[in-house]
Amino acid sequence: MVRFLLHGLFYMTANRLYPHNSRTMEGKKNDELASDQQTDVSAQATSPPGKSMGATYRAGQTAALAHIAQLIQATPHANDTIEKAVLEVGNLFQAVMGGLFLYEQERELKYQAGFGFSPGFIRDIEEVNKTDLAIRYVSGITSPLVAPDARSDPSTLAIGKAATSDGIVTLAWSPLISGGETLGLLLLCHKAERPYSSDDLGLLQMLVALLALTAANTRLAASPRSADGTKDRLFNVLSHELRTPLTSIMGFTQIVRKRLGNAQAPDTRVLSQLDVIWAQAQRLNRIIDTFVDIANIERGDFTISHGRVELGSVLRSAVRQANAQATTQPQINADIPDNLVWVHGDAKRLEQAFGHILANAIRYSPRDRAAELACAMPGPEREVTVTITDWGPGIPANRRKEVFDRFSSEEASAGGLGVGLYISKTIIEAHGGRISLQSDVGKGTTMSVVLPV
Repeated sequence: MVRFLLHGLFYMTANRLYPHNSRTMEGKKNDELASDQQTDVSAQATSPPGKSMGATYRAGQTAALAHIAQLIQATPHANDTIEKAVLEVGNLFQAVMGGLFLYEQERELKYQAGFGFSPGFIRDIEEVNKTDLAIRYVSGITSPLVAPDARSDPSTLAIGKAATSDGIVTLAWSPLISGGETLGLLLLCHKAERPYSSDDLGLLQMLVALLALTAANTRLAASPRSADGTKDRLFNVLSHELRTPLTSIMGFTQIVRKRLGNAQAPDTRVLSQLDVIWAQAQRLNRIIDTFVDIANIERGDFTISHGRVELGSVLRSAVRQANAQATTQPQINADIPDNLVWVHGDAKRLEQAFGHILANAIRYSPRDRAAELACAMPGPEREVTVTITDWGPGIPANRRKEVFDRFSSEEASAGGLGVGLYISKTIIEAHGGRISLQSDVGKGTTMSVVLPV
């Protein structure tokens, strides 16, 4: 089903946006299509960067995304797949150098694959990224960034100095993120100024998402197997066979949605259908993330990053996400102090933990009364308490202990998967905190999260 949607979106893009290409695509055999696409990518997707994007260039971008997705899907765990994919991405953006750097032991970035880099340049990049400042910087970015002139742009830090010695002018870089974890960095270099449009940045983010999945699965394939081979096989299916084509579906949906939306007379019915596809793809992605987290917890591979985290920002982001995903009104009323509240831990994991709790509160609250979130400032005990209250039916005393169990029937009865609070508890306890509940049958339930500051 996932692959069917992927190919359907690709042909929808080709036939609806670029009808002059549809006749040549329809008559090709499967074994000819891959080689033709590769030729089309190099011929169509490398227009001079200063020119406006025409239909041919856009078609080349779409074909490149499809080709790289097919390349990754064909050989999910092969190291040479990453090498080929990085080269494809570099060619697409006319980069003279490109490289993939992945974190290894002790959170050190190491060069894995690429083209054009001198050994000295690779050493410089690896040395720069050993510093605490660079590690915090990389872990803090979530989307592609571009320095049009790395020779004078302060955002490139010491990378700009290394690049200048090799004649680099424009630098583009993007983090590889999979399952909420930053796995590494993709770096593209140009020896002349190369502007990146918003379309370019969107496409780069989609391609990097595919590279992140490939890197994660390559790491998984190299890790020791557990005694339970069935669980390992299920984990592999979840992390690659579903997630990789799903990422492509989401990428194609964004491309089609944006280009149809920019048309002179956009078809609102088709745009609405694409919004449905996007929403359901995001929902499926969250479900996959949840089960991958459970598998990681059972394997002992569930990790969190460590750094200073401003809790108010985390809570506001979690509330926004919960409100956006909710299908009923009202949703969450939040009382978050303006004063900064710092904790030590992983911002993405904390947001995930609070997101699960908020989603539960929305499910249980009646339609005419919003759930509530409150954050109290730390007291003398140097702890901060966050409470989330719903006004639902409450939880009987004899069923409260199982609420935090994996596949809890109490949580599942409200339409969830029965694992959200289990994951939240794991995350909170990994931060040295604790989670508890108070419930009155017929009145509602309050979840309390306490974190050290």
